[in-house]
Amino acid sequence: MIQNKFFSAELIAPKTWRITNCFDSHARMTTYSYLLEGGERAMLIDTMFGYGNLRAFCRELTDRPVFLVNTHYHGDHAGGNFDFDECYIHALDIPYLKGMMDAVNDPAAFQKARYEQMKAAALPENRDKILPTDFSMPHPMFIWPVWDGDMFELGNRRVEVIHVGGHTAGEVVLLDRATRICITGDACNSNTLLNLPGSISVEEYLENLYHFKTFQPEFDRCHGGHEDF
Repeated sequence: MIQNKFFSAELIAPKTWRITNCFDSHARMTTYSYLLEGGERAMLIDTMFGYGNLRAFCRELTDRPVFLVNTHYHGDHAGGNFDFDECYIHALDIPYLKGMMDAVNDPAAFQKARYEQMKAAALPENRDKILPTDFSMPHPMFIWPVWDGDMFELGNRRVEVIHVGGHTAGEVVLLDRATRICITGDACNSNTLLNLPGSISVEEYLENLYHFKTFQPEFDRCHGGHEDF
C-alpha cells in the first residue's frame, strides 16, 4: 500500500494499481482510479472527484510517462482531469465533458467551491490539513476521441477499448488481456443508472452489454469505478 495525504494505491495485478481517496469519508460513494504500467508508458483510467493532485501521486507509483483515459464524462470519474493537459474519451461523451469544462468561467468561484467541497468530504481529522491549492485549477486541455476497438500500446502491454454505452452514450471498458482484467467504470455496476443526462435507452444498453459479453472468455475479473466483481 502506497499512500500520501489524499490517495492510497493498492497493487491488484502486476504493474496495476487501484487508487482511491483516503482522506475523505466516502459518504457519497467510494471511487476508484486505475494505473496500468507498461514498458514505455502508463495509462491512468479516470480521475475521481479531483481532490488532491492525482498526476503527482502517479509519479510516486511509476517513472513512466502517464496519459489519461476516461471511461466516461461524469464528475466522479473526470473531476481531476485538470491535473493533466490532455485526455482520451469516447467521442459520444466529448460534448458533455467539454460542456463541464466550459462551465467553469469564474476561476475564483471554482476554487472557493472546490475547497468547500473538499472540506465537506474530508474525514474530521483531515479537514485542517486541506489547503485551497490542493487541486488543479481549470485550464485548456486537449480531448482526443476513442472508439470501440481502439488499442493503446503501453510497451509490451496493450489495452483495448470496448464501447458499452448505457450509463452514458460513450461509456467504455478497458480490457487488459495481459492480466485478464477489465476496468469497467460505470458500465455494469450493481445499480447502473440509465436516467441521467447523456444516458441512452435500456434497449441500446442491452445490445452493448451483449457486445461486451463476447469478450468474456478474455478476462477473469472486472474492476469498476465503485466496486469489483
